[in-house]
Amino acid sequence: MIGVFRGDNHFLSNFYPCEIVEDDIIYSSVEHYYIAMKVNTSVLFQKKRYTVNEFRVMVSELDNASLVKKVGESIKPRNDWKQYRFIVMKFGITEKFKNKELRRKLIATGNQELVEGNWWHDNYFGSCFCDKCKNIDGKNMLGKMIMGVRDEITGNGKKGLEQIFF
Repeated sequence: MIGVFRGDNHFLSNFYPCEIVEDDIIYSSVEHYYIAMKVNTSVLFQKKRYTVNEFRVMVSELDNASLVKKVGESIKPRNDWKQYRFIVMKFGITEKFKNKELRRKLIATGNQELVEGNWWHDNYFGSCFCDKCKNIDGKNMLGKMIMGVRDEITGNGKKGLEQIFF
């Protein structure tokens, strides 16, 4: 099992540099892309009103994913974000692992379970291991999505309707 996306496994993190292009905007990590997609109407950020496109460009130009995450925590997401975020994350991860080197590293994880262990209380996309959350089973949706992409790449795992019903 890979339990944290740090060190040799940092390439699994959404903060890891990669290139995702959507609507002619280049995002430099999955985190950049994910936060940019949180809005579908104008947004107020740091006392300035941005159009959707202006906001997405601004996010794409930020230097690092940690800063991007802070931006994402300070804006009001689109009304359908809880449903849409899964689609956005899946697309971002799929695009990330189109990179040959990242794809090779992902395949090299074999059949190991990938768990996005964290300390920032994310028990939806990951599994927090802090004292406050230690008795909570995280959903680890990020780890599951990455394992799903790995299965698509390698041809392992259940396909299509099998994933849903079996």
